[in-house]
Amino acid sequence: MLELGITEDEPDRPAKRIISGPHRRHLSAGGVTLDRYTRFATFGGGEIELPKMEFFLLEFLMRRSPEFTSRTVIEKEVWRRELTSGTNVVEVYVNYLRQRFGKDYIATRRHDGYAILNPS
Repeated sequence: MLELGITEDEPDRPAKRIISGPHRRHLSAGGVTLDRYTRFATFGGGEIELPKMEFFLLEFLMRRSPEFTSRTVIEKEVWRRELTSGTNVVEVYVNYLRQRFGKDYIATRRHDGYAILNPS
């Protein structure tokens, strides 16, 4: 299993990710293939270059598919901190991915969180 870890250089700069464990270049779930080296996603015959945080969120959800993951866990694992109470950053980034891959690509279950339910 792949473990994601981070190091923080400076408090105001994004953290660098350190990846250890089995290393696969491509991940697939729900008809989307993610190239972890280039940050490109292939979907519907086209390629999309993903911004950094969309990439990290998609990669995280793909690795956990088809399990639901709570907003709190996503905050800790993808953003590497608990976000300020009342922030909707997770919802915003889930919506960005839904706009790219279809509104049904990421499922939401009340009290359980988010999941990609159709693993490839």
